[in-house]
Amino acid sequence: MHELEGCGPVRRFAWQIGGLGVALGACVVLGVLAFGCGAGSPARSTATASPTPHPTATADPRVAQVDAAVRRYVQALVDAMRTGSPTELDSLSVPGSQAEGNAGITAHVVQGTGKAFVTRQLQVSELQITLAASTDAMATVSYAMTGYDASWPSLKQLDSDHVLTAKNTLELQFVDGQWLVAVQH
Repeated sequence: MHELEGCGPVRRFAWQIGGLGVALGACVVLGVLAFGCGAGSPARSTATASPTPHPTATADPRVAQVDAAVRRYVQALVDAMRTGSPTELDSLSVPGSQAEGNAGITAHVVQGTGKAFVTRQLQVSELQITLAASTDAMATVSYAMTGYDASWPSLKQLDSDHVLTAKNTLELQFVDGQWLVAVQH
């Protein structure tokens, strides 16, 4: 998990509790990847953002910006499953957020198990965006990854290609001129 140097035990505990749901979901998905226990990830529960999101009636340029941010984040998740590195996810997360605190979970699992997933093709099948305020948005994204299980760090292929599916709900914030992920459900 992401190092929390200089943080008191209460803050560290809050990070752990806040990220428990995401951590468990990520561990289950990566367990399936690492040990081949199925062809897809488990269903994830969705949560509502606070404040309550309100769909917009007209085309808003922020929708395209959020769309691009979500696609970058999903690509970073896929890359972390291959590289065992949290760096890209961390750079796409709001500083001090739940998403930043959990950016290292995928890398930790990959490094801890010595198994990765190499994606040959990433296909976003559904992306729903809701703007909640001028600097807040929520997105639900469904995607499929075609690839193979591999040993890490050599990335030697361990099996034939198969498809994994996932669905994430992301809460984003507009920070310093860019949309970043604050919470991943």
